[in-house]
Amino acid sequence: LVQACLRLGAAQLLFLDSPPHAAIKETVDILKMRRPGQKLPPESMVKFANAVLRRIQREGKDMLKSQTSSRDNIEEWLVKEWEECWGVENANIIADQSMVEPHIDLSVKIPAHMSSADALFVLEEMSEQFGDEAAVLPNGSIRVGLKGAVSSWPQYDEGKWWVQSAASTLPATGLLNALREGDSNIEDIHVVDMCAAPGGKTAQLLSAGFGIVTAIEANARRSRRLFENLERLQLSDRCDIVVTEGQEWQPGSNHDDDDSNIAGILLDVPCSATGTGVRRPDVLRRDSDLGNLPEVQEALLNHCADNILKVGGVLVFSTCSLLKRESEDQVQQLLTRTAGKMVTLPFKKGEIGGFDGAIDENGWLRVLPGVLNEPLNSVDGFFVARLQKVA
Repeated sequence: LVQACLRLGAAQLLFLDSPPHAAIKETVDILKMRRPGQKLPPESMVKFANAVLRRIQREGKDMLKSQTSSRDNIEEWLVKEWEECWGVENANIIADQSMVEPHIDLSVKIPAHMSSADALFVLEEMSEQFGDEAAVLPNGSIRVGLKGAVSSWPQYDEGKWWVQSAASTLPATGLLNALREGDSNIEDIHVVDMCAAPGGKTAQLLSAGFGIVTAIEANARRSRRLFENLERLQLSDRCDIVVTEGQEWQPGSNHDDDDSNIAGILLDVPCSATGTGVRRPDVLRRDSDLGNLPEVQEALLNHCADNILKVGGVLVFSTCSLLKRESEDQVQQLLTRTAGKMVTLPFKKGEIGGFDGAIDENGWLRVLPGVLNEPLNSVDGFFVARLQKVA
């Protein structure tokens, strides 16, 4: 009992920022509390616990800083793999960034044919509604400092925006840029969003003005959430939601129109989500066995490239993983297997505001938490490769 109470008290003092007097008093009071069938701890143990907690109050945070690091909160295998992939310095930066409070970013529904200048005006005007702490990010997301229920925030019921981290906007932006460059009239283009729920990327594609968007989602419950999100955004009427395994879906099987002419695919595959540790601390404590995730990723990527995408079409592959075996290695394996039939469409400097530093030697985007310049240094880890089918 004494040990358990000391842990509770230490957690309040070191991590929860509870008022020290209250944390110590309430913890000690628990030790003094009578329980049926249990003896009270000796008075000496109560005094001991009180003394320990008061010392933690005085010296605990300094001791914590000097004797621990962010890496202590992350499974050893994961840190080692980060070191192998990105180097020791970047692995330490990623670990530190995983311990900070996450930001909340929003994507705003911008009319498809609005000019860049007008779009920026809309973003700045929208940002002002979220208070002084809100700011427009270089990629066009809005970072807000509000707390509480998202449904109570300005313009929620009007469907003007949705919550989406800045890094997760990259795949859809990359697909849009490539297809818009090849065909300015995107209203005639059919694109597919694989593994679509909860719908942030689907909403981006619909908001951009693509004529037909097919959203594939294997999970029925998640597909309902996808539909509800698109309904609120008033975008559901132009989206065909198909509940099926992505690697089993075939063009022409679920749409009234001829959807065998698919020009673009956004494939954000299921993964370990190790780039989202700041939002999901549980992924930092998972074991090294990824189960069948690599096999599912490979199957989805091969199916999209071989059986769905038309020649000349663009495939964007993405993960929120910081592991090369789920990301770079998967794309390299596809390029090797297809022997020139699939090629990289490299991201260009200046193409996506603020993310030039994430373009790697292959022309892919590799976003590492904490590495980019502010204000994008706090974005989630992400990988995006843009490919074209040339034969």
